[in-house]
Amino acid sequence: MMDNPRFKLGARDTLRILWPYVKRNFMNQVEGIWFIVAYLIIFQLLILQLPIVYAAMIAIGIFVVAVGLMFFMEGLRLGLMPLGEEIGSILPKNSRMPVILLFAFLLGVGATFAEPAIAVLKAAGAGVKPDQAPLLYSLLNDFSGQLVGSVGVGVGLAVMIGVLRFFFAWPLKYLAIPVVGLLLALSFYFSRVPVLADVLGLAWDCGAVTTGPVTVPLVLALGIGVCRVVSSGNGSGGHSGFGIVTLASLFPILAVLCLSLLHYAQQDYWGAANYTGSTEIETAAQNNNSTPTLEKSLEPIDSDEYAEYLRSGKLPQGYVLEFHGGSAELDNGVITVERPDLTIKKLYQRDFEVLSDQTWDEQSNFSDKLSAAGMDALRAIIPLCLFLYIVLRLVLRQRLAPRNDVGIGVLFAFAGMTLFGLGIALGLTPLGGQLGSNVPVAFAEILPWGLDHVEGPLFSDHWGKFVAIGFAFFLGYGATLAEPALNALGDTVERITVGAFRKKLLMQSVAVGVGFGIAAGIFKMAYNLPLIWMLIPPYLLVLVLTWISPHSFVNFSWDSAGVTTGPITVPLVLAMGLGVGANVPGVADGFGILALASVGPILTVLTVGNLMFANGDKFSIVTAILPNANTNSVLPVVLEDPGTSALVWKARGTLLQDHWWKRWLPPISPAKTMLQMLVPDADVARLVSTIVETGRLHQQATGAVFSTPCDSVYLGSEFHVWPGREGAGVTSSQHSLTEDLSIILAIVGHNNADRVSKAAINSGTHGPVVYYCEGRGLRDRLGWLRITKEHEKEVMMVITEESDADGVFEAMAKAGDLHLPGRGFMYRLKIDRGMFNLPSRISHHHYDANMQQIINAIDHLSGHTHWRDQSVFNIGGQGRGVGVDVLRTETTQAKEQVCLSAWAKREQCSMVMDMLLDAGAPGLNIAYARFNAAGADAYLAGARINEEYGMLQCVTGANVAREICNLVERDAEQRGLKDMCITLREVPRIATYIPGRKDFREPANIALAS
Repeated sequence: MMDNPRFKLGARDTLRILWPYVKRNFMNQVEGIWFIVAYLIIFQLLILQLPIVYAAMIAIGIFVVAVGLMFFMEGLRLGLMPLGEEIGSILPKNSRMPVILLFAFLLGVGATFAEPAIAVLKAAGAGVKPDQAPLLYSLLNDFSGQLVGSVGVGVGLAVMIGVLRFFFAWPLKYLAIPVVGLLLALSFYFSRVPVLADVLGLAWDCGAVTTGPVTVPLVLALGIGVCRVVSSGNGSGGHSGFGIVTLASLFPILAVLCLSLLHYAQQDYWGAANYTGSTEIETAAQNNNSTPTLEKSLEPIDSDEYAEYLRSGKLPQGYVLEFHGGSAELDNGVITVERPDLTIKKLYQRDFEVLSDQTWDEQSNFSDKLSAAGMDALRAIIPLCLFLYIVLRLVLRQRLAPRNDVGIGVLFAFAGMTLFGLGIALGLTPLGGQLGSNVPVAFAEILPWGLDHVEGPLFSDHWGKFVAIGFAFFLGYGATLAEPALNALGDTVERITVGAFRKKLLMQSVAVGVGFGIAAGIFKMAYNLPLIWMLIPPYLLVLVLTWISPHSFVNFSWDSAGVTTGPITVPLVLAMGLGVGANVPGVADGFGILALASVGPILTVLTVGNLMFANGDKFSIVTAILPNANTNSVLPVVLEDPGTSALVWKARGTLLQDHWWKRWLPPISPAKTMLQMLVPDADVARLVSTIVETGRLHQQATGAVFSTPCDSVYLGSEFHVWPGREGAGVTSSQHSLTEDLSIILAIVGHNNADRVSKAAINSGTHGPVVYYCEGRGLRDRLGWLRITKEHEKEVMMVITEESDADGVFEAMAKAGDLHLPGRGFMYRLKIDRGMFNLPSRISHHHYDANMQQIINAIDHLSGHTHWRDQSVFNIGGQGRGVGVDVLRTETTQAKEQVCLSAWAKREQCSMVMDMLLDAGAPGLNIAYARFNAAGADAYLAGARINEEYGMLQCVTGANVAREICNLVERDAEQRGLKDMCITLREVPRIATYIPGRKDFREPANIALAS
């Protein structure tokens, strides 16, 4: 038997295969860098009007940073992450608690040493003056090893406590509030002691430095592994790994504060009695490249200029006349000086072309920087990888997969971190340092970075500071939006909140928070304010918001600060802060900007979230469609808490048969149950995920669940409303929900339902869900003439994606003959998020697939639904192709039409119908259901309320609907109706027969029952 042939590729073919992959990864890093670098360069050239010194070196350094990050992130993916994920999934199952905690501690310590930003922290001491901040100088220079070690210990303790939190389900707020309270108390004490006050900025910045691309993935891998073990036992799912990043950013602050307190107590710092550090002190803060001077830079006057002055007697432009001695008097607004000594001096004339000639720092030794970066990478990567491998082999006794690429990954991580460190030294640090040093030129007279003459101020004092603060805001805002980690967080939060907190809103909230944080840091330096003044107020407000926010919402709000401090942002902001601090008189250091940039997004996300979820008027209607067999398992879970309620409708599905001769038979109608719940927006996510998990809606042909938002709600004082609960708003679900859905509802006569159902299925949707209703309106008041009105109707419900909605809508409208009078009414509602797995056909062959399964399979293979747009056939613009008058409101007119729904007890429905008709409703559709509720009062705890309710609906103009609500609300109070509810929901599109109308753009009132 011949062996399988092995193909050998040449270098050119190998490169041709790898190049697209390398290019994509490289461009991913460039996307995170280009904005912040371009912004810094443009600001310095155009606003500050200063050249980029060492431009060629900085450009090469930035390129090396991008290449280094590409290799480093690929190394994490191939090497460190597989080790971390495998250990995180096995260790909690096979080991006892002490072993897990020890591993968690050592993992946190090792990951800290591997963080790229730690190298920047080690080099930050070069710009600190020991006579101004002796303890800070000592920690950064003499005791830098102890500083990094304490940060590692803090991260280790944080990971250990985070694991305990997952095991025992401790809410994050009960850990974050006391820890932050302790940090604020210690910080207030430090601020009262001059030597300790200088360390506050460094300590709080260390929390941001630790949450980088190494620590976050590794500790999350461990945390999620623990969550899976915990969730397998109790079904809670823990907290999905959220919150552990927050702890990893708080405990290093505490560790650095404790280290500082220890050295202060022992008097072991520069200038103190027991100082054990270096005695010969040379700092970069004494370098004339960063030290400001207040003397004007002058040039010598040559002989030609002197002759020109003698000839004309006037001073040329660029000269200054100084007076020395003599007696001066103010006479009629004129200063008169008798017998002065005059000196004419020529000011320095800026020459950009000359200043830009220095493209490389001659004092920068490339080989030394490369070897230093390599040694730092070796010390960071290799011990961590060895530790993970030893735990996997000796403790867990597991082997890596035979074809695992961990070795290549470790090599890539080492090479990437080496290049990253080299690029930091050549590019980001000089760029951030010189821009930070030059920013004060907007409001102060300084010696710009790398130049030999004084510049500034470009603007007046306060206006110049405003320019610097504005620069800082847009720097933080733009750099944050470019962070890849923020995109990932936005996707995760949008998924687990079932679309309640949109990705775009989260990203904007975080970016604005970081922008304000960095701007606050520059504000603090520009006006030389104590850091404690800028720390305590926002953190106190954050603690209050944390206390009143739901538990799970707190998790990603606090974690949002960690994703903003990436490998690019931290070095640049740190270098920029040190540069600003070195050039503003009276400022001893530039630390504290990262600390304020971390609290900013926490504050904004918590604020936006509470504004969204704490508003009691914001409700959604959650609808679940289930087989009858699943209802008995889902309904008790939905109503397990006191105060919860649901309307239970009897409905039927629609299934066609595949045999050709059976296609002419009426559709099969399997029994269904439909649940509808009026739920506060904060509880929608938990409820939808609970129904998905309990009803197993991720499986084929099991049902659907979705939520539709209410524009406004009127609630009677005794109507059973879902209570707001702790932990609502965010929940964990392993199943992804779909966005951009629509629900199409068609109200047709029962003799016309089968034809509309077949049209919907043949257009590519599931079999419609149908329930019975009655049409009521003004004709009911006309005595015997009401016999001309057909009361019995069927409501057909179809869930479809936005890309398919128009085609399905047109097909159903055409099949229902809605261009004829009295044939029915159709409208669409927007769905926030949902999941639907409803069948369309019964197949008599095991290999057959229905249309919905085929569509889902193509979606899965293509990775998106854009392909559907190529097959959507939109008939006749405004519906002219099928003779149906169709209203399509544009985005700017999205609230022209609304669906008004009123819920009331069945015996009160006639009264409510009269109230609605008297208030201006054009006609009503009434359907009856069982109202199930869990008793909320103490004496009803555990009891179930089971009553018959009716839901009355109509579609009308938004302004008319609100007027109806106001009139009905007043009427209900007079009649004593306290247990009814009215909701309004946006209707993007409707279709019905309007006699004598061809253009149907602004209908006044439209009845659901035509």
